Amino acid sequence: MSDRLLISHDDLLAFLKQKDNTGYDDDQLKVLNAYISGAVEERIKATVLATEFIEDYEGTGDAEMILYNYPIIEVTEVVDDIGNSFVSGTDFRIIPRSGILKLTGGSWCHNTYYTITYKAGYELEDIPKSIKMAVCLWAGELFNKLDSKTLGVISNVKFGQEVISYINDGPSEAVDKLLKGFKRSMVVTTRS
Repeated sequence: MSDRLLISHDDLLAFLKQKDNTGYDDDQLKVLNAYISGAVEERIKATVLATEFIEDYEGTGDAEMILYNYPIIEVTEVVDDIGNSFVSGTDFRIIPRSGILKLTGGSWCHNTYYTITYKAGYELEDIPKSIKMAVCLWAGELFNKLDSKTLGVISNVKFGQEVISYINDGPSEAVDKLLKGFKRSMVVTTRS
């Protein structure tokens, strides 16, 4: 089970009990919370929880370079493909919410790759309320659709691995509206 939960088990349980005082199975809710937390990140095509990234970006030819993961918490290293280092606050500044590194007095050169080590996303306590609400609503929707015997059922065991099945019609329009502002659609050129 994922430890990358976007909302605590207790907060999810409190939300669900507020809407409906039905008895909720703790194990099922833990599985559902992990599943929905992962599904939200997949749906918006972004890592929500703070994560360190090491990525290569091709120079843009202008002063701004947009990183794929944001908001940026910190940039620990920027090195170009010939070994030049760039220092945050001196050589470039960070525009955290939009994921931009803005070079001071120059441009990120075309045909040059930059290896950037940075931390982006949200610390657990800083995850926007709309994302937490989306997790709660989606979990509630799925929980209400499923009876206790179909949520997280072990459907198959292969080579000692349990395969867990879920029923998921996708989130409601309300969940999608909550997540709309966080969806990523941009393509960034990186090298592998």
